[in-house]
Amino acid sequence: MLELNKSNIPTDIEVMINDGEIAMILLRLVEIIGEDNLKDLGTETLYFIISTLNKLNIDKIRNDIILQVIPVKV
Repeated sequence: MLELNKSNIPTDIEVMINDGEIAMILLRLVEIIGEDNLKDLGTETLYFIISTLNKLNIDKIRNDIILQVIPVKV
């Protein structure tokens, strides 16, 4: 059975989510990704990014990331 760590979102981002600071969260995600290619990010980082986007209901960006990464990771 696969167990996912549901508390992998950093506290500062959780606070921003609770405060509705969507733009600041997106800037923080860009900072985390940096100049890396999405396909080169680790699975924990990708899970954290996707979890964050799910909490924000930003499906378009989440789906684009999934479509770019899944074929590479499988």
